Amino acid sequence: MQWQLTSRRNVTAILVLAILSFLSIQFAPHEKATQAELTCNSTSRIAIFPTIAACYRDSRYSQDCVCSRMSNPWLTAYYLAFVPAIIGLVGSALLRGTRRIQLVLLNISIVLGVMCVLVCGLIQGARPIEQEAVLFSIMGLAIFCFLITIAFITFAFFSPKFRAP
Repeated sequence: MQWQLTSRRNVTAILVLAILSFLSIQFAPHEKATQAELTCNSTSRIAIFPTIAACYRDSRYSQDCVCSRMSNPWLTAYYLAFVPAIIGLVGSALLRGTRRIQLVLLNISIVLGVMCVLVCGLIQGARPIEQEAVLFSIMGLAIFCFLITIAFITFAFFSPKFRAP
């Protein structure tokens, strides 16, 4: 039986992977968005504030100090390891066809999922994105797709259980 690009299984797989991408971004562990820390001389944390505005208003803030949002230590591991592994595993199990076609369909589904996140953000009233943020978003999406592609290749090529027919 000849494989087709628009086979029902691959269309379903694209939808499943797009939804999985959307959910993995939408329900990711978030930064502690309201808290800010005051760091001076780029080494020592001076204080933690409930908002970044309160940090800037503090009397200890000076030219040598920086107010920044507190980061979640799990966020990096989540996006660089957990999400690519899960999406790569599911993609290698669901997609059919040649490896090139599978990789193209996998990346299309990731882009669809990320686009859905952006559309949901705009619908919910997020502020317009600045030009620099767009550039970093495109670079981030490319890195995200690359990591998922590496995970997919690892599962698809090195595991006999996930070999396509």
